[in-house]
Amino acid sequence: MKKTHVLIIAFAIALVPLTQSHAQIGMGSVTWDVSGALGDQGDFVDAISYRGFGLEGRSYLSRHFTVGLSFDWQVFDHQTSELIELEGGTLSGKQYRYINAFPILANLHLYAGDVHDFRIYLGAGVGAMYIMERLQIGLATIEDNDWYFGGAPEMGFLIPFSEMYFLVEGRVYYAVRSLDDTEDARMWWTAKIGVAYDRW
Repeated sequence: MKKTHVLIIAFAIALVPLTQSHAQIGMGSVTWDVSGALGDQGDFVDAISYRGFGLEGRSYLSRHFTVGLSFDWQVFDHQTSELIELEGGTLSGKQYRYINAFPILANLHLYAGDVHDFRIYLGAGVGAMYIMERLQIGLATIEDNDWYFGGAPEMGFLIPFSEMYFLVEGRVYYAVRSLDDTEDARMWWTAKIGVAYDRW
């Protein structure tokens, strides 16, 4: 229940500027995402993923500060034949491991540089992440699909060209099922490359 309240408050704060009279002053971006799992998630799928994309909308509160929402989809997969140790013995065979992660975050960004010029920015996001995990070995399939709560610090820069920006950004995602239990955390990094358009 606490998780739900935190999410509602975070999204409400992010949506406030979008409902004001200056809602047309903002930025939108589309990115191709390259990701790599960390920690226990990296033990499950240790290959670099080149399948991911992101959508984001930001609203200017000032020339150097924005608030917004982002949606991303990262796909991880890994094939292995390594042995799985169980309490009653060992499981062997070709394994297919998959993770689909869907972070939905409310974001804050702070920029250096002026609008329509080269800009470096720092940001942080907080929100919900739906994570789907699947292990397939032979005819057996084990799935674990659940909502997580988490956040992502980020750093990036915008290079102006024509009336748009070329965007490069790095994020590190951290997600837990419960704020009281961090042992089952999920972590991964993402490099974003894309284009952004702003209106000031």
